[in-house]
Amino acid sequence: MSPERISAQVFELVFSGMPLEFLVFNADDLKISHVNARAQRNLQYSIAELTSMTLADIQPGVETTSLDRELHRGFCTAEMEGAHFPATNRRRDGTAYDVELTLLRIKEAPMEYLAFALETTFLRNSNKETALLP
Repeated sequence: MSPERISAQVFELVFSGMPLEFLVFNADDLKISHVNARAQRNLQYSIAELTSMTLADIQPGVETTSLDRELHRGFCTAEMEGAHFPATNRRRDGTAYDVELTLLRIKEAPMEYLAFALETTFLRNSNKETALLP
């Protein structure tokens, strides 16, 4: 088996089997091109629906807050490899949940980024409950 084939199989295993939400999007227009089953289930959209959306459709305010102009410009000029920051995802039913979003530039496709999200809503709620304890 060629290294490229093995690499593609490993990527597919990681992409589909991880308990994190994975998306691949274009840095220029934020269009989502790939999504894993975990993201599809948690966001409550079909994979077809998600791949017709942009990152801004599932992350309210992404263009003006989380993914600001400087970060976007850095992506477009390929000056940075990736970024890590808090964000909020919005499900189909309108509910929102906090995530730690990590974006990694895909070297073979410089305008494409892999985004993976770790839901942190439970951590925020846990910290609030802990703060209320006597």
